[in-house]
Amino acid sequence: MGEEGEGPPVHPVVALPAEAELSKVVEASPENPEARYALAVLLRDQRGDLLGADQHFRAYLKLQPEG
Repeated sequence: MGEEGEGPPVHPVVALPAEAELSKVVEASPENPEARYALAVLLRDQRGDLLGADQHFRAYLKLQPEG
């Protein structure tokens, strides 16, 4: 993904409201696998935050190993 134009478009402003809401859900209910997965996808696809996404994907897989 080093080349310009590769990968999905990153829309940080669009992601903020959904990211904030999902973060609240994860904080209130860290054992919620659906929230972890949704936040991971948002971080990866909308923010381009691969490290943050990885953290939530790993937490999701601990909660849903067959995920």
